[in-house]
Amino acid sequence: MNSAQHRPRILIIDDEPHIRRSITDFLEDLDYEVISAENGRAGLDILAALQPDLVLLDLRMPELDGLEVLKQGRHITPEVPMIVISGAHRISDVVHALRYGAWDYLEKPIQDLSILGHTVEQALEKSRLIKENRTYQDHLEQMIKERTLDLEKANTHLANINSRLQKIVETTRGMTGCVEMNQFSVKILEEFARHMVASGGSLYMMEDNGLRLKHALDPGHAAAFLPFPLAENSILNQVLKKGTPMLIKDIKHTGGVEPSGWEGYKDGSLLAFPIQDINGQPIGAITLHSKKNPPFLEQDREIGTILASYSCETLRAVQAFESVQKSEKLYRTLFEKTNDAIFIVDKVTGRYQDANAAAMDLTGYSLKELRTRSIHDVIPHASGVPFQPGEPISGAKNLGTVVYCRPDDTHRTARLSAVPLDDHAFIGIARDITWDLELEKQLRQSQKMEAIGTLAGGIAHDFNNILSGILGYAQLVEMNLEKPDSVQKNIRQVIKGSRRASGLVHQILTFSRQADHEKHPVRLHLVVKEALKFLRSSIPSSIEIVENIQTRNVVLADSTQIHQVVMNLCTNAYHAMKDTGGTITVSLS
Repeated sequence: MNSAQHRPRILIIDDEPHIRRSITDFLEDLDYEVISAENGRAGLDILAALQPDLVLLDLRMPELDGLEVLKQGRHITPEVPMIVISGAHRISDVVHALRYGAWDYLEKPIQDLSILGHTVEQALEKSRLIKENRTYQDHLEQMIKERTLDLEKANTHLANINSRLQKIVETTRGMTGCVEMNQFSVKILEEFARHMVASGGSLYMMEDNGLRLKHALDPGHAAAFLPFPLAENSILNQVLKKGTPMLIKDIKHTGGVEPSGWEGYKDGSLLAFPIQDINGQPIGAITLHSKKNPPFLEQDREIGTILASYSCETLRAVQAFESVQKSEKLYRTLFEKTNDAIFIVDKVTGRYQDANAAAMDLTGYSLKELRTRSIHDVIPHASGVPFQPGEPISGAKNLGTVVYCRPDDTHRTARLSAVPLDDHAFIGIARDITWDLELEKQLRQSQKMEAIGTLAGGIAHDFNNILSGILGYAQLVEMNLEKPDSVQKNIRQVIKGSRRASGLVHQILTFSRQADHEKHPVRLHLVVKEALKFLRSSIPSSIEIVENIQTRNVVLADSTQIHQVVMNLCTNAYHAMKDTGGTITVSLS
């Protein structure tokens, strides 16, 4: 059916008026708009001027026949369907008409005009479908063209991004060589500026009380230090607080954002990126400034975010390297400068792997010589080392006192402990106590001499008493020479007193010696009584000495050392109460 909005326009070209009239009436009844022409020339003019939807054409006409109209009409309106109506009844005419572009062929006279109506309707429908298909095809071609352009733009965009990403990869490879924070700061900021085509910028790292400038492309615009708290609306505060990049396309219109780290910029665009640690916490920020057109775009922010992410990884590696360097320096300082000898020993072989200067001084061997020796070469088993090479050590282990045999046949005594280093080695720490032991020995000797000095007065008093007895008895002998029994008795007393005097002198001499003494069976109560007897004469009468001896057993000991112990204890007690007086009670049980 014909659309009410558009009445198809049909052109009839025929030199017979009654045929034009009859066909016109029929088609108008079918609601078509009909235009007619009495010859081919007039028909071509109307065809060019009005662009009808369909043409009904007679072949036999004066001036310009139907076949010529077909040929020329194809050039004027190639998409308008043309139907030939002819009464020539020749097959050749049909063939030629179809060859020149006729859509259909009807013979005159048309007995049933409904056939004409059906033919016209089919031709118009076919033409409509062709036009719709052409329109759809044109639309598809336009869409394809637009999509192709979009795809080309996208490809160009992706190629640009890919190129920038490849440059980022190259940049990150270059940054892996950074091992110091200052070196990294310069490298990363310059790489950001190169990728973003920035003319200015700065890199700040967080400290306890503010942001410290590490590097600036234009130092005149970046403060050396920004103290906390930062301005609430400042760009650095927002970037650090939110943890996301910020893009300002026009500094003149910042939308309430205050300058921070980029004072002095009056125009251009700005980008800021946070630098985060492994936990996503901010540790610094990068700002970039550009005065060029176009300004920074979203793609710059995206690329910068990727570069910032890679940079954070590199930064963490740099910080870790610096931390390791610091730990290594601290370790080497402790290892080399400590006064204690430190060894690293292989658990399996017992060989020394490393040693510090104090260890070489303790053992008398150089590091090269130590590495050819095991712990049992330097500390023989007889010195009491309580472990064997290869014995596992779990936790710290105190190995007690050991003796190091030096190559010059001297010895050094040390207290040795060990801690595990790993599955294959442990650390030995030795403190040289040779000099400490010598000082302790000298101190003991000094205490002996002090005790002798304290007892000298008492010993001299007793010795005088003994000598007085000797002299007295000697005088009696002299007076009683005529009485043999009496003389013999007195002589025995002289001998006894002389022996006591001799023993006393021997005791003083023995007490002052530095050598060790042999142990003999000793009755402790006699030694204690003798010591107290000596003390009584040297201690003031304001101090009372009380004996509480409850045993007379015999022990294996050095009587001189026991004597010294009692004397030292009582002397210390005397010094504690010499100003106030008191009682010294000596008990033996």
